[in-house]
Amino acid sequence: MSADNGIYILEMKDQVRVIHTQNIENLWWSDIEEEQLDNFVPTRIVEYYAGAKPMTLEEADAEAKRLYDEILSDDFCPICEYGICHFAIDKTWDEIVVEAKDLAVKEMKKLESHVGDFWEYEIEELQKIIDM
Repeated sequence: MSADNGIYILEMKDQVRVIHTQNIENLWWSDIEEEQLDNFVPTRIVEYYAGAKPMTLEEADAEAKRLYDEILSDDFCPICEYGICHFAIDKTWDEIVVEAKDLAVKEMKKLESHVGDFWEYEIEELQKIIDM
């Protein structure tokens, strides 16, 4: 079984954010198309990175290293399968959020046709973006 985790640094025009997560391939997932796209999907960026602190690249690199060391010192599961990875997008955080809010409305309409707890959770997450 794979840990499927990593530390992901997202560089934007105005800031950098760092997260430790699994399933990073979801950054390219479209709930409208119901498939992976070639470009980042703004709603996924906000879902993954909204809770991360904005920083400079130097601060982000230091935070990523700290997280990496913390994970590897974990006695229970010292695995960081994909290590530290960098992504870059030529937009500001505010531009991404504006796009995500617009896209979240469209994704919600698409997901409302699905039933089940998983879809309800996804719709709730999209509503959080709209309410930002």
